[in-house]
Amino acid sequence: MTPSVLGTRPFDFAIVPAHDCPGADPNVFRTLGAPNAIDKAALEREAEALFERFPPSSAQRWGVLIGGDDANYRIPSDWIRRTIGDLAGKALKCQADLYVTSSRRTSADAEKTLAEISRETSVFRMLLLASKDSSNPVPGILGGCGEIFCTEDSVSMVSEAATAGFAVRLLRVERRGGCIRSIQESASRLVRFGFLPKSFLWGVPRFDAMLEEFKTRGLATETSPWGENGRVSEGELRPEFNEARDAAGWIVREWNNKGGLLS
Repeated sequence: MTPSVLGTRPFDFAIVPAHDCPGADPNVFRTLGAPNAIDKAALEREAEALFERFPPSSAQRWGVLIGGDDANYRIPSDWIRRTIGDLAGKALKCQADLYVTSSRRTSADAEKTLAEISRETSVFRMLLLASKDSSNPVPGILGGCGEIFCTEDSVSMVSEAATAGFAVRLLRVERRGGCIRSIQESASRLVRFGFLPKSFLWGVPRFDAMLEEFKTRGLATETSPWGENGRVSEGELRPEFNEARDAAGWIVREWNNKGGLLS
């Protein structure tokens, strides 16, 4: 994030998400989403370990990454029942296994509903609830599944899945209302009509702009509407998206340009 008081000017190198609207200075490298270290060989090893613990029953496997409540978004139990229930129905129709995990932000009611749905259908090969199990199944899911579905509230999980090579299928969740949301939307309209710069975007509109960039670059897509006969296409690989690698390369180039000896 852009340091709130200092800004980026005092720093030789500043790596900042584009949705945080840093200045266009030569010491700034803008990233899309959150940089992360993804190693394809490590993901494959994690997938092997995951499938030993939770063996698949189908060659088609879908990973589902669920975030939770924060200042901008809500994932209540009725959303879980409606959206994940519908996804489970589509998986059954497509003969796909579901590997589902929640996050530390997922509410107790939402996790309870997830558990209920998992008992109602055989497509759940794994349901790992963050409140019950501290292990991290995400690397194994990314290494072993052909489709990744991720709730829109989690920038980190969307970024990880995109870096792993997926066109992430976004699961849209509920947005919080109230006066704060109204102010966010008013600022967004003023930005859209050119009365304010993009730096005035905040909250949900700022994250919407980021996700639109993911979609523009082919790194994400909407889950709905579904394709013909309810099928989703095989996950599209985007191996060139690696913000951590690109940011590191930028630092090396800039350092060497200034007389350093990095290689």
